[in-house]
Amino acid sequence: MKYYFAPLEGITGYTYRNVHHALFPGIDTYYAPFIQPKQTRILETKEKKDIDPQNNSGIQLMPQIMANSADNFLWAAQELKARGYDTVNLNLGCPRATIVTRHKGSGMLADLDALASFLDDIYEGTANGGPAISIKTRIGKDDPDSAGNLMELYNAYPLAELIIHPRTQKDMYQGEPRWDVLEECLKISRHAICLNGNIFSPTAHLSLMTRFPNEKYPNIKAVMLGRGLVANPALHREITQSTRVTKAELKRYHDSLFTAWDALNYGTSTLLHRTCELWFYLGCMFSDAEKFVRKIRKAKNVPTYLAAVEQLFEHCAADGYFRL
Repeated sequence: MKYYFAPLEGITGYTYRNVHHALFPGIDTYYAPFIQPKQTRILETKEKKDIDPQNNSGIQLMPQIMANSADNFLWAAQELKARGYDTVNLNLGCPRATIVTRHKGSGMLADLDALASFLDDIYEGTANGGPAISIKTRIGKDDPDSAGNLMELYNAYPLAELIIHPRTQKDMYQGEPRWDVLEECLKISRHAICLNGNIFSPTAHLSLMTRFPNEKYPNIKAVMLGRGLVANPALHREITQSTRVTKAELKRYHDSLFTAWDALNYGTSTLLHRTCELWFYLGCMFSDAEKFVRKIRKAKNVPTYLAAVEQLFEHCAADGYFRL
């Protein structure tokens, strides 16, 4: 089984990936936060840095594209191919309202005829010398009953891989994933499948693998970890080697990330905003940590922030598992 690291915009850029890969090696593929190609046909500086092979040395990186225009997608795909990426991922999974209202991400799942036309164009456009295309999808825009038709649609194309998050766009990230719908999808799909959704602990992973054993579903080739892996950077190791993360490892994880982000010289406000996003996840790994996490997230300067972090590591046990 392969293991992928899902992207979290604002956190898991190339600086984060390098720190995580150095401290907790073993992830097969890291997924980059999505690129949104524009009519200007110019990659933003941030996007270029994030996918630059020199900034991802030793890391297997999968770039993502989010577009509702075939021409824009194909332009971005060729830019990525020129940088050495033989496969790119089409993001049809992002549920954010600002994305969906522009008919991107999971917003494209609302009209399967329009999606088919888009897929016709991008697969035709990459058929001769372009990169292969994988897809990350939800099971529908609003109605999970459309999942079967969506899988049949995907079967018409030579997907490199299909990553299925068994929620609709309307579900966002709330509640339990619709595992019963996923089961139907697995029966229909003819593609290599990566499972995604709510894998926050080794127990959750075991439960998922027990429900969907490889003997019964041989097309399951990979598992994607996301929020749980940001919270517990050793989650992949715990799943595959049964070796729990230690408080010392979590401290080194935090300190290494803080140092790496601070070196980018984005300024105190941006630095603390980014670390506060990290603590939304990381804080869940500690028991009785709520008041310390509040202090961390309220900090207005670096010395106050670092003092609050030290207090948490001094007083709280690292014996939790992230979950929402």
